Amino acid sequence: MIENVAEHAGRSQEPDERPDPPRFEAEGRPQHDFFADGEVIRLRLFPDYVPAGWSPLWPSSDYTDALISRQLLGELISWQEEFSQNFHWEKGWRSKEVMEHWAARANELVAELQAELAGKAELEVDLWPLPQGDPSWKTKGW
Repeated sequence: MIENVAEHAGRSQEPDERPDPPRFEAEGRPQHDFFADGEVIRLRLFPDYVPAGWSPLWPSSDYTDALISRQLLGELISWQEEFSQNFHWEKGWRSKEVMEHWAARANELVAELQAELAGKAELEVDLWPLPQGDPSWKTKGW
């Protein structure tokens, strides 16, 4: 062990090289692109099967949550829980009325999110459990 220490003592230490952060395969962006490193903050509104109390914003973190008001965060969590209770991955929605209510709420939440995130982050909306091409839930270009 003494030999190894002496052997390395004369070498100059090279700066720590840190590997690149993980990237989303499809997007080619760093996993944590919300850090203040000059990159645009990108958030995705995406309902999924998550534990109760989680918001449907991805990437999900305390930093992400801090970009919006506590009231809106609570509304997003409630909307996510409504999804979890009413959509089954094999069977679909409990009823057409439930789906339409959830979709209408999505329209309201997207408008509120866009207003609160203006100038702070870009928002991508992916409401995959809704029928594609249905104009009743797709507004303002999202």
